[in-house]
Amino acid sequence: MTAELTELDRATATRRSDPHASPQAPRSGVSPARRLVEVGVRVVIAAVVWFFLADVFWGDVVHYASVTLPVSLHHLPYRDFLWEFPPLSLVPAIGSHVAGPAYTLVFTATMIALEYGSLEVLRRAFPQRAGAVARWWHVAVLPLAAFTWFRLDFLSVIFATAGLVALVKVRPAGRWAVLGFAAKLWPAVLVVGLVVQRRLRSAWLAVAGCAAVVALWWAWAPHGLGTFLEYRKGGGIQVESTIGAVRLLLGAHPSVVSGAWVVGDGGWAWVDPAGMALVATAVVAIVLWSRRRVLDPVRVCGFLTVMLLVTSRILSPQYLVWVAPFAVLLAADGDRRVGILFTASAWLTFAVLVDYDAFLLGNRALALLAVARNVVLVVLGVSMLVGVRVRSGRAAPGEAGSGPVDLAEAGL
Repeated sequence: MTAELTELDRATATRRSDPHASPQAPRSGVSPARRLVEVGVRVVIAAVVWFFLADVFWGDVVHYASVTLPVSLHHLPYRDFLWEFPPLSLVPAIGSHVAGPAYTLVFTATMIALEYGSLEVLRRAFPQRAGAVARWWHVAVLPLAAFTWFRLDFLSVIFATAGLVALVKVRPAGRWAVLGFAAKLWPAVLVVGLVVQRRLRSAWLAVAGCAAVVALWWAWAPHGLGTFLEYRKGGGIQVESTIGAVRLLLGAHPSVVSGAWVVGDGGWAWVDPAGMALVATAVVAIVLWSRRRVLDPVRVCGFLTVMLLVTSRILSPQYLVWVAPFAVLLAADGDRRVGILFTASAWLTFAVLVDYDAFLLGNRALALLAVARNVVLVVLGVSMLVGVRVRSGRAAPGEAGSGPVDLAEAGL
């Protein structure tokens, strides 16, 4: 019997034994009234951010509007002007112009819908953990969402969340990895999840899909792709990164390079190659380990995502939402340590942004909070790796007897 059928049987038994369970309720168990409250809370938070908080929270959406406004047949992204994100990110950035002067409203509403949709994907996939998923999501993700709704990252998060569910349910996940890669690159970590599940054909197809995205990108605008890579390379090291926060705490003075606040004008080009080498080494080690042991794909992908953050030259605050689907699912499944660590990293990030000008001017307390946040992220990554080995007989995360699907027992 499959995990899905087992889940259905348990849900049916619950409805029969619980007189309060409504057969007409949505699969996630969320009533229309509660859904209205959840959406309303988001609208209120977004309004407060827009009208009362500093532009570090909402300034990016204004930048997107100004950059993409003159797009036409004779003024194209990558060819005629720099667009600093992968191709799929252009859809909400350009599409929001249909609203004319209401660009910011439409863009923000789109990102709220994608964030809320990511939560809904998790709740519907694991209805018996829907309450815990919602609690952890609201306490940990909303402080990050307050500024990420004005950025592009939730487009990749919803694809990664769908891919995560597909991994746990042992369904096709490669398409979500490719779509996420086309939006923000990092969801390619889902491919490693496929490998540890020993679904090598799906993994190779996903790799081919990601390569096709890059090939089409290069075919469309080879110079634009090169400019994109050079822009992302930038100079110095971003002030909130693992090394940058320490340097700021020690008295370094930041400056703006390629749109990011950095410390050190040069000499840090080695950080990203070294970080990627560490990530690649971890991937190889995990793949070799998975040949002898069954590993939890949720923990594997979550660990690699955190590792991408803490080893990178750039750690923009919105990047933390990348970790959300993995951390929330593990927390809802009973790993409170992961949930608490992720929540702490979210609120520390929010605290730094509230007075970001003081942070950039060298406020030692805020710089210390940024350093503490990065330490928490490192501990979070290690905590995700703990327990990555699956014991025989454990079920998928979010289901009773939680833990990842044992593919060896499933005959896969």
